[in-house]
Amino acid sequence: MKNTNQKSLLVVASMMILATGGLVVMNASSPGFCPNYPVLNLPACWVMEGYFLVMLLALFINETTVSKILYYVPGVVAFASGIMFSVKEIMDLSQCPRLFDIPFPLCFSAPPVIALLLYLKYKGDKA
Repeated sequence: MKNTNQKSLLVVASMMILATGGLVVMNASSPGFCPNYPVLNLPACWVMEGYFLVMLLALFINETTVSKILYYVPGVVAFASGIMFSVKEIMDLSQCPRLFDIPFPLCFSAPPVIALLLYLKYKGDKA
């Protein structure tokens, strides 16, 4: 059975991939634009892009345990990462990317959007 929120999930996930892809391009042209992801020692925008791509891929797999694992595990890790980077930004321990004179760091936008993706998937699966 398909998720009742499939179209919304695809739109929001695609927007996240495009936005994060822009950060990946910016980081490629200006290394250090994105902070380093702990343990992996890679730019955080690259790692987050990977999480979003796996989540999007999971939306195209028939509803199975594997598709749910491929969606929820990276989603929860991405959510926790977004919270961690936001807290580090608040505590002035890390610098999150800023673009287009937006008055807040972009890492602050990740947790609410990821929470929306997790919520839409969960509610759509239940319907």
